Amino acid sequence: MRRIDLRHIARAARAITGRDRILVVGSQAILASYDEDDLPPDATVSREADVAFWDDADNLVSDSLDGAIGEMSPFDSTFG
Repeated sequence: MRRIDLRHIARAARAITGRDRILVVGSQAILASYDEDDLPPDATVSREADVAFWDDADNLVSDSLDGAIGEMSPFDSTFG
């Protein structure tokens, strides 16, 4: 994944959920701080980003987002 891909996911997550505060966790979170050209190639191998929300204790928002843009969704088929 590249930084531009992470930004696309964040924009889609905001549009779908209406939430401005998105938390990216896992290996791809580093792309928020570093450009992929500054990282070793292994740091950008993953094709997914783990997204959570600060005030989503029951994971209802993140689960609905996963259904909308997660693995095997039309978003995934279109953008990978």
